[in-house]
Amino acid sequence: MCVCVRFLVILGHRSGGISVMQMHSGNVQYRVSAHNGQDVHCIRAYPDTNCILTAGEDRSVLVWRVFPHAQDCVSLQVSVFCAHTPVCVAMLDSLLTICLQQPQSATFSLVQYDLNTHTRTDHPPHHDHSSTITGNTHLHLNQTLTMTMCCDILLEVRM
Repeated sequence: MCVCVRFLVILGHRSGGISVMQMHSGNVQYRVSAHNGQDVHCIRAYPDTNCILTAGEDRSVLVWRVFPHAQDCVSLQVSVFCAHTPVCVAMLDSLLTICLQQPQSATFSLVQYDLNTHTRTDHPPHHDHSSTITGNTHLHLNQTLTMTMCCDILLEVRM
């Protein structure tokens, strides 16, 4: 029995695009435009489902399907638009949780969106956070003084 492990580095750019790099060569395997050319704030990888999530300055959360062994290895599946800027995201099965923050208006909240039923669940305003939501653990890489990228690594195991 052969176990093949493939690492892909997924990068979100200030220019709104995402890139997939090959771990060992550092070559860009695939690049795609996203978030209307605006900053990517957060990126999360879910290797068990071959999905990644990106959140951007354009107030959208994008759900991507990853095909690790294809040249065009990232395909947009779902777009969720928000009233405020999403700063971090998480997914459990089909339930997408989005952290929204607008410090200028003291808006800090969590929204859940079911990707199967396309239903949104908000909690009552009296349950909103009163300050910045934390727990965002993605890695920031500084390439130059003018460009910052967020990065996540997708691991695929084949048996």
